[in-house]
Amino acid sequence: MRFLRWFVLALLVLVQLGFAQVHVRGYTRKDGTYVAPHYRSNPDGIFSNNWSTQGNVNPYTGAVGTKVTPPDDYGSDVYVRGYTRQNGTYVAPHYRSAPDGNPSNNWSTLGNSNPYTGAVGTKRTPLDDDSSDVLVRGYTRQNGTYVAPHFRSSPDGNPSNNWSALGNVNPHTGEPGRRMVEPLPISAAPPALERTAVLAPTPPAPRVDVSPPRVVPLHAPTVSRIPAPPTPAPVPLRPEAPMRKKTQPGTLRIGIQSGQRSPEILDVTVQAAAPGQLRFVWKELDQVVSVVASDESTPSEVVREYRRPKAGSLGVR
Repeated sequence: MRFLRWFVLALLVLVQLGFAQVHVRGYTRKDGTYVAPHYRSNPDGIFSNNWSTQGNVNPYTGAVGTKVTPPDDYGSDVYVRGYTRQNGTYVAPHYRSAPDGNPSNNWSTLGNSNPYTGAVGTKRTPLDDDSSDVLVRGYTRQNGTYVAPHFRSSPDGNPSNNWSALGNVNPHTGEPGRRMVEPLPISAAPPALERTAVLAPTPPAPRVDVSPPRVVPLHAPTVSRIPAPPTPAPVPLRPEAPMRKKTQPGTLRIGIQSGQRSPEILDVTVQAAAPGQLRFVWKELDQVVSVVASDESTPSEVVREYRRPKAGSLGVR
């Protein structure tokens, strides 16, 4: 709680300093003494508001004010040394009127003249047109830029009335406005003018026949029936031939019946060949015979087909 109280007090002091101080650039006096950049109180023509006045304290240096009476030339014209602005423009040394917070006393105000140059004042003041322009005291922004005292238009919520708006002119500086602003929306349309309407005689109402409508009987349409197509006779399905058992590789002993003689015994070796085919090997009259046939052929069928004069339907080769 104590920290918050000190924080609020420090913030108030900073705000007051931001509105009541002027930054003075460093310069060299005629006697060769260099004056470092510093802050001074805002000039308002009141001697008691200076930090160097007795009873006041400079918030930047802590120096206590000791002056009791103003200098002999206090409130007189002020000599301004030559300086260069931030935009590079050089301002020659000159005199200006003493700052007293009253713009009507400035030499540049309309109706006054500079006693040193003879220049006639052209700037208007709020007292000239009884307007409610607002005087903004000089202050230093957070980025260190100093804004000199100036006037701004009275705030009324309408951006079109600002001097900076396009089409307006600042009466104090003569600078034309350049900002594009949008006009305020019209809250309500102006009331329409009342007009007296001349009523024409009401024509008679047309006669309407309220008798019930005549009912016309409708005949049902004749629907011709389309004969259904004849049901096709069922097609008899042929019974599927039983699948033959495939011969497995290996050595098989078979008997070949030839005429009235006793069966001839042969040892047939079955070997795997190409997909779906087998190789049948046996001895025929002391000669080795090798035949490739379907894997559904039996050794007996292969031997009989081989011994025939021509090849049969089993594809023996």
